[in-house]
Amino acid sequence: MANSLSPYFPEFWARTAQVLHKPQAIYRQIANFRGESEMKNGDVFHRILPNTTQIQDYSRYSDIDAQDISGTNQSLTVDREKAFRFEVDDLDEVQSNLSLAKTYMKNAVRDLSNVLDSDVLYEALNATSEVDDETIGGSSDTPITLTGSNVFESLTKVQQKLSEQNVGLDSLYGAIDPATAQIIASQVGARETSFGDEATRNGFNGNMVRYNGMDLYVTNNYTSSLELSIATQPTNGDTVTYTIAGEDVLFTFVTTIGTTAGNVLIGASADTARANLETLVNAPGTTTATGVALTGTDLYLLQQCVAVDTAADDTLDFYAKGKSVSGAETLTDGTDGFVAAKASKWLQFGRRGAVDMVVQSRPSVDMRKESRRFGTNIMGKSLYGVRTFTDGAAELCSVRMLLS
Repeated sequence: MANSLSPYFPEFWARTAQVLHKPQAIYRQIANFRGESEMKNGDVFHRILPNTTQIQDYSRYSDIDAQDISGTNQSLTVDREKAFRFEVDDLDEVQSNLSLAKTYMKNAVRDLSNVLDSDVLYEALNATSEVDDETIGGSSDTPITLTGSNVFESLTKVQQKLSEQNVGLDSLYGAIDPATAQIIASQVGARETSFGDEATRNGFNGNMVRYNGMDLYVTNNYTSSLELSIATQPTNGDTVTYTIAGEDVLFTFVTTIGTTAGNVLIGASADTARANLETLVNAPGTTTATGVALTGTDLYLLQQCVAVDTAADDTLDFYAKGKSVSGAETLTDGTDGFVAAKASKWLQFGRRGAVDMVVQSRPSVDMRKESRRFGTNIMGKSLYGVRTFTDGAAELCSVRMLLS
């Protein structure tokens, strides 16, 4: 006997979409927004850095030497413009069993907020002080391989570095990755404190821990970096691939520039080739005589990345803001390539308010009907500026951890 009853078995679709787990932005908890109240319009916020006066010996009835006083203007420019757009046809919305516009809008706004967050956390690279492997007795210019035995010393060094800059140790925070949080938790025995309730009262519902006098926010919006060594002139067809948030972005070194996206002109030397790659990474949407612009997802990912060429070391450092990153290459010279021991996570520590930020247009959404078809554009935008002034840089300390 073989019944055939499958036509009677209904299939059901969930009325809610799956959750895309994304970081909780923390920039509102750690940045300084002193300029926002003043900048209802305009695009530049100025702060003056006074020079230092010198104390001299005094002899009775003798004139005191007059010293010149001056100030240096430093400014924050509100010029970072971020946006998104997608369209939903009215008939798709009618026939969908869940709200398409609301589902995708919620995720897009979260992504937009995280871009602002990663820009603030990138300022770890502008800190006056740095804690790396050398700081705890290891190798110079090398990230720390964090363990339970060195985590306390590593984070205590942050306080030492700040004290050396005459910075008070009140209102300290850190932005740490989940791996660092796990090591800390294993050391303190996962002891519960009342800090979680305090965090909620302060308006932040993300992951936080209290350790060694610092409020530590657990986030994936920190900056990651890779070091690429190119000491030998590449060969035509050699490639470098950066995998950013799981997406492969391909660059190809060529002797004739051509029109293929990601092509990089080799030029006359290894130095020229690296410099040309740096130029394309930092302006990925612009085609020049030495590089062909990227488009689509590759372009959008690179817009949150920075490349820095150091000719003296024959290296190119690649920084990804708030995104995971790894690298691969097919360089002909076997001695060139990515330096695994230099792959780093740059974690930001300091006093609240060390980084200045002005957000003139907070992440927001606008829904506009199409004029010639039945559809709705869902668009989001934000306008902001970020700057670490000299006094703020002294209040910051980056902790360089091994990226694994």
